[in-house]
Amino acid sequence: MCEVEYNDIHRSLRKWRTELKGGLSNFEKRCRAGSNSFSRYRKTSAELVEIVYIAFEPEDLPQLDVMNQGRNSNGQPGPPNFSFNLERINEYRFEREQFAAV
Repeated sequence: MCEVEYNDIHRSLRKWRTELKGGLSNFEKRCRAGSNSFSRYRKTSAELVEIVYIAFEPEDLPQLDVMNQGRNSNGQPGPPNFSFNLERINEYRFEREQFAAV
């Protein structure tokens, strides 16, 4: 778990990085040009607060949500991932162990 700071609303970090690497990549030119999608916010810093380890058993999987990743850089769909909401952690059936914060 981290305390994270993100780029500003003008996405100045992305603009700086694009200039640093010499302009838009072929992927950006091919797939994002002309689209109305916004660039995601970039993390500018992250401070580690806590390490959490949760082990799932196969019978736990139906309790989890499935999150589609979107497309990989080659244009193919990414495989789905499982996700869960840490704010609802007590609703899950599995056992947890408590570890000290770092």
